[in-house]
Amino acid sequence: PTSKEGVLGTWSPASINTSALGTATYTFTPSSAGNCAIPASVTITIVNTISPTFPTLADSYCQNTAAPALPATSKEGINGTWNPSSINTATVGSTVYTFTPVPGNCGTSSQITILVNPLPVLTMGPDLTITEGASITMNVSVTGNILSYQWNPSTGLNNATIKDPVASPSTTTTYTLDVIDDNNCEASDKITITVSGRSKILVPNAFSPNGDGVNDTWIITNLSVYPGATVDVYNRYGQAVFHSENANKAWDGTYNGKALPVGTYYYIIDLKNNEKKTAGSVTIFK
Repeated sequence: PTSKEGVLGTWSPASINTSALGTATYTFTPSSAGNCAIPASVTITIVNTISPTFPTLADSYCQNTAAPALPATSKEGINGTWNPSSINTATVGSTVYTFTPVPGNCGTSSQITILVNPLPVLTMGPDLTITEGASITMNVSVTGNILSYQWNPSTGLNNATIKDPVASPSTTTTYTLDVIDDNNCEASDKITITVSGRSKILVPNAFSPNGDGVNDTWIITNLSVYPGATVDVYNRYGQAVFHSENANKAWDGTYNGKALPVGTYYYIIDLKNNEKKTAGSVTIFK
């Protein structure tokens, strides 16, 4: 035998014995003192098998998310193949992956179990339509133990971090809801709220509060869609005879509980929408 440096010599023992488990020392002795070399030793351990170990892999993934490739070589340098050959996140549930060393690698089979968790399922419902200045409460259905809700944009919402906020957008808006469950799995969906122009108020120019059940009150159509709107009615002398806020009552032609005489009265309606007030007249008939 010759070393890498060209030194001739002999080994003791003369060959590696793999029939016995354990550690043995092999000594190389130069064949001639003229080689300017000294004896050298190596220690070799014979084992039955090696259990392969691998870099840490996550033991769970969210459905349909990317997963890393299974390592073809263990940390001990053992090569092998996996069955199944790659992590499949398309199917929810647990899967056992088995590593089989190639022959001669002195390794044993190894297994890992990986769980695929389902994604939360969002049901946003149909898109919504509201009139300008109105509001609506979201009605979202979602599966899973949700830890986090986030609406974007937050404009027009009373709380962007709850499941069903109250929405009052001033213009048509598409909202996106992102949710995260207790497995850190995410889902998102969108809903559009269309803001239409408010219906115009319709103001009758006469009514007949005579108790016959027909036109006994002065009812302003669509007034209820204008929160905070005020209605004031005056007689021909400018005396206030009726006041209403938030469309909370219709005028029955009385003042302080007494019927007012037939005649023409004058009204001012303030819709509280930053537009010009509406003024006109209404006549009481009997």
